[in-house]
Amino acid sequence: MEHKRAMLCWITRKSNKNPVDQQLEEQMRKTIQYYFEVLKRVVAVVKFLSERGLAFRGHEEKWGSPNNRNFMGAIELIAEFDPFLHEHLKKCKNEKVNATYLPKHVYEELIEIMGKHVQDEIVNQINKLDTTYDSIIVDA
Repeated sequence: MEHKRAMLCWITRKSNKNPVDQQLEEQMRKTIQYYFEVLKRVVAVVKFLSERGLAFRGHEEKWGSPNNRNFMGAIELIAEFDPFLHEHLKKCKNEKVNATYLPKHVYEELIEIMGKHVQDEIVNQINKLDTTYDSIIVDA
């Protein structure tokens, strides 16, 4: 019953938008778009490094360090020419940002998601073939 009341309240507020609701909705839309843009750049770097089998991390993982490896180095290189990413990195250094999408656990999860997608695509392609396989050998 409480769930129905909350849903009815939400529907009523949605149809009777006041200026505060409109501002919050616009702010939420801008925030979603902002982080989508960050994520697009991070995914591009993860995809680039993964396709080439390059290492992501190095001995030191600090922004601006000459000892950074490929992931941080690529993000910093793109930021030199991409004003949006440059500003995001500056925010990450100077402020508390809710989601940077730059720590290792994020790109490790992206690698896992991409790997699962590749695996599913391989299985789908094999299943489309009319031949029967007893085994498949893959060299990694």
